[in-house]
Amino acid sequence: MKRLLSVLLIASALVVPAVAATVTFHASISGDNEVPMRVTPMWGVGNLELDTVTGEFHLVVNLKDADELLRDSHIHLAPAGSNGAVIIPLGPEVNYRRTAGKNLHRVFTGVVPAQYLEAMLSNGTYLNFHTATYPGGAARGQLIANDVELWAELAGANENPPRDTPATGIASIIYNSGTKKISVHLEIINFERTIIGSHIHVAPAGMNGPVRLDFGNESVYTRVGTSLTGNFLDRTWTQPSLPLLTEGAYVNLHTMLYPAGEIRGQIKGN
Repeated sequence: MKRLLSVLLIASALVVPAVAATVTFHASISGDNEVPMRVTPMWGVGNLELDTVTGEFHLVVNLKDADELLRDSHIHLAPAGSNGAVIIPLGPEVNYRRTAGKNLHRVFTGVVPAQYLEAMLSNGTYLNFHTATYPGGAARGQLIANDVELWAELAGANENPPRDTPATGIASIIYNSGTKKISVHLEIINFERTIIGSHIHVAPAGMNGPVRLDFGNESVYTRVGTSLTGNFLDRTWTQPSLPLLTEGAYVNLHTMLYPAGEIRGQIKGN
């Protein structure tokens, strides 16, 4: 395990990671999702890919049994079960390609305004498709975030100020911005001192910031010699999602010699 982790650490240092995590969303579109519900044959799916730094998105919409022309379509701001304002226009029928009579398809690109990014990440936006019969919306699909994989490479050199320590490690993270659930797996090698605390802090690289999620001290880790393993599953992230997804948070391990942190790693997207 030590040899494998060392290889992973060397390999990761040779790769320039993505600047931001990309979050994907899916939407199941139907009249049942409208508020109030609509009796309409239209149904479909939407898939959206979001760059969490720039707000740029790529959206694919496929609608079936669209027996009426689309008067308009949008991304709206509101959680499931509520109606909200339009934040991104997608346009009327002319913006789509109609095939097999009642099927509609379109690929969209655009930018989510910065003030709506957290709402989208929190499952707070939806696709809505309007017709003459149902001008308020004939079919709708909430944009639901999928899990995203994140990681951090921990080393003393990443601390502020840097630490002289042989310890290194890798944090593998699964996060869902819609549910705010986060799971973290830590593999640490050459860690000679006792962990007195471990956390996720919020701050960009090179700066120190407050604790936002606590993992605990040495007692919650498994140690074999100078190697440690920690599993922290299904925790709740109570803060905004963007710092986690845009390199604005870091994993930090603390010891008596270095109470402010002995090794640290900025959280990055894959």
